[in-house]
Amino acid sequence: MFESNAEKWAECIFGKAELGDKRRTKRLVTFATDMADGIGKSIVKAGRDAASIEGAYRFVENQHIDHNEIALAGFKATAEEVKRRRLVLAIEDTTSLSYRHSICAELGNNPSSSSATCKGRSLFLHSILIVDADAETVVGLGHQQNHIREEKLKLTGYELAQRPKEERESYRWEESSTKLNEHFGHTDNVLHVCDREADAYEYIEQHIDNNRRFIVRSATDRKLAFPECRLHELSERPVMGKHVVKIEQKGTGLVIKSELQKEKGKKLTEKEKKRAATKNRPKRLAEVGISYHEIRLTKPMRAKGAVFDELPLNVVICQELNNSDEDNKLCWY
Repeated sequence: MFESNAEKWAECIFGKAELGDKRRTKRLVTFATDMADGIGKSIVKAGRDAASIEGAYRFVENQHIDHNEIALAGFKATAEEVKRRRLVLAIEDTTSLSYRHSICAELGNNPSSSSATCKGRSLFLHSILIVDADAETVVGLGHQQNHIREEKLKLTGYELAQRPKEERESYRWEESSTKLNEHFGHTDNVLHVCDREADAYEYIEQHIDNNRRFIVRSATDRKLAFPECRLHELSERPVMGKHVVKIEQKGTGLVIKSELQKEKGKKLTEKEKKRAATKNRPKRLAEVGISYHEIRLTKPMRAKGAVFDELPLNVVICQELNNSDEDNKLCWY
């Protein structure tokens, strides 16, 4: 989690936090040190003594402390460290913190699970983790924002797509990138790495318009302006290079659950059978072929606020070689 000891790390990240009183900043550093030394532990178990535990609870309950200032101190510390690095990866993704106790009332009306009986609620966090590309170590948190889902919208797919981009959850990717620019001041040595949720025309356009470097995993088989085909049709192009990817085992628990259902006489649906088969992934070394192509992406009809009608991009395709199992064959765009 940190390259030095916990106390030096906490001082570096939170030592300049502006909380209105130097004693609060000092308490924050002590609190962060204890929690970093006791990762995964509660405040009581992580505290070094009774005084530290009492001070931590008073700090948390202090209404005069703005949590945004604590976060900002961390973002600024990360920004200073990034200036000293050749290349960093800004790895973005969204995760959820699920709760089932009284705090649920403050987390909207949308349940954490798709089950109608679920009483839990989630706080969604969109984070940008900064990683040194050469040392492969965590530098810090570049930005983080949270949101809740008030209600699940009862709209058709077309109606959902026609909403202004500011009303869509995917807009937080654009907001986070803008905030990262504000924290860092420059992004010449930053490479954004994003999962399929970031595959939105407006988000990609924002990066191009601001001369940012980025990698976005494709979510859909998009129509291309050049060459005149669909994205997935490019998989037939010649392989330019090869690489070996280590694949870890996955899905044993799901297979056991499926077997138990069979024993109880319950029939699996075709969807469940396919899911059990694809999730039961054995450990292996996979040889993949790499191909890359220059393309121009066509603007979708829903992207009404987009500046460019086409986006010049490079597409990189990574697909497993010599594997006839289509369900478990690796293929990334």
